[in-house]
Amino acid sequence: MHNAIRPKPRVLGVLALAASALILTACSATTAGSSVSSTKTATSAADITYAKARIAQYSKLPMTVPAGKAFDASVAKGKTVWYIPLVATVAPIQAIATNLKRALATEGVKMQECDGKGSVVGWNGCIQQAVAQKPGAIVLESINPTLVSASIASAKAAGIPVLIDTATDSTSPWYSNASAQVSYDYTLGSQLVADWIIADSKGKANVLVIDTNDLSLKTAVTKNGYQAEFAKHCSGCTVTVDSVTSSADWGTMVTPLVTSALTKNPAINYVVAEYDPEVPGTITALAQLGKQGSVKVAAFNASLEQMQDLAQKNYVSVEVGSDQNSLGWAEADQVLRVLAGKPPVQREATGTRVFTSSNIGSVSLNTGKFYSGAWYGNSFEAAYKQLWG
Repeated sequence: MHNAIRPKPRVLGVLALAASALILTACSATTAGSSVSSTKTATSAADITYAKARIAQYSKLPMTVPAGKAFDASVAKGKTVWYIPLVATVAPIQAIATNLKRALATEGVKMQECDGKGSVVGWNGCIQQAVAQKPGAIVLESINPTLVSASIASAKAAGIPVLIDTATDSTSPWYSNASAQVSYDYTLGSQLVADWIIADSKGKANVLVIDTNDLSLKTAVTKNGYQAEFAKHCSGCTVTVDSVTSSADWGTMVTPLVTSALTKNPAINYVVAEYDPEVPGTITALAQLGKQGSVKVAAFNASLEQMQDLAQKNYVSVEVGSDQNSLGWAEADQVLRVLAGKPPVQREATGTRVFTSSNIGSVSLNTGKFYSGAWYGNSFEAAYKQLWG
């Protein structure tokens, strides 16, 4: 995949959050691009034990059971659903889309994809095209609904249900014009990344968190995730947050951001790439700085390429993932419920798992397994088919 000195090029994309300068730890005042430490107290043994226990718990297979009551999905047969992703080319979205399409096909529902290519103009254009075609439903994947609110409203006015997926935390209130929602537990995922850093560093980490300003998950990921977990359980940690302008800029901004941050603060020994599409630029910067072995990368998504980096010890030391494949089937479940005139599930089930050097050898790192959900031990296809009658 990569060697430690010269990473190969990758396709960059997005599954990101909206964020800005903020404070991340109780004992370390933190602003975007800078870290000012006050007098610290050592992280307690109890907090380190807590972090280790959480990693042990979530390193196991999450046996996820689909939520919701059984219903007859056959009434949706012959309908078409428009699928509009943030960016169609990134691995997590490809996995979701592949499984959503396959799941809908089992009930005779077609999926039409329109790639907005990371652009607000593109997303709005896709929604407008969809409305003109009068589909059974529109699915928005990882798109901040506030950036396309007028287009969503026009779809609703036309009687077309809109589903908002992976743009909010699974525990968040639904967007006002959404007919249904499906998402990761982003808060839990980011807390687990922080827990791993706390455990691995024995409560003495100097962390750079790469943030992105244009999407909608600041509260779930940054405030309730990293901010809360480091503040509560790592009084001996120092955390710096630095932001790229938008997810569309990851291909150009992540490498100089990481380079600048580590040049200013050579003591940084952990970099959090909050989503896997930030990892390639991070690795490039660390390789150029000669940081192999001295800086560890932590990330969320558990995409195939980054999991291979973890297995090869190519900077990535931990990946936290939710099963993107079962997520596609969960989205199909919500779509079919809406098309069948049934109430949607308030919170679809998606399992979360931590991958480290301790368990990466237990999973097969190939395309087939990546798209099967095998890394999470789920037999979700049969379970959903049973729900749909």
